[in-house]
Amino acid sequence: MLIGDRVQLRGIERADLPTFVRWMNDPAIRGLIARSSPLSMAEEERWFDALLKSTTDVVFAIQTGSPARMIGSCGLHKIDWKNRNCAVGIVIGADADRGHGLGTDAMACLLRHAFDDLGLYRVELEVFPDNAAALASYTRCGFVVEGTRRGAIFKKGAFKDLVLMSVLASARKPAPGKAKKRKA
Repeated sequence: MLIGDRVQLRGIERADLPTFVRWMNDPAIRGLIARSSPLSMAEEERWFDALLKSTTDVVFAIQTGSPARMIGSCGLHKIDWKNRNCAVGIVIGADADRGHGLGTDAMACLLRHAFDDLGLYRVELEVFPDNAAALASYTRCGFVVEGTRRGAIFKKGAFKDLVLMSVLASARKPAPGKAKKRKA
């Protein structure tokens, strides 16, 4: 388990999948991510089975509180072990859990894991330019804007831009939080 100031990251379990499906089928969440179509449980189960075999993806459940309550998920994707880079993604499921710094704390934990434990050098992400809260959170974690992929996504009948951001191990700011590992 990875421990932040206010969140913990733990491995995901098959029992988490119904919650993930509910979140991905929430139009408010789908408006913030590249996915446009609803997600079926069968599709999520296929994804989970592939994840268990993957050597290039690591996904965590984000939990907070005592007793622990799952509030989202985050992961490192398309890990390129030779070039030591990957993409990152994060979702905070409930609107009530957004805007309180929990996602920033989770991202800080995930970056510490990527750089300190896995030895990665570069982590990137893409975000919609109108997602001000996400842009601010990523900037607090040390991400910098590299550019804009103009018209990269067709969503809700229109082409939308994506902002490409990255953080390098050699240039990162001290991330918020204190990383601790705990055996579960």
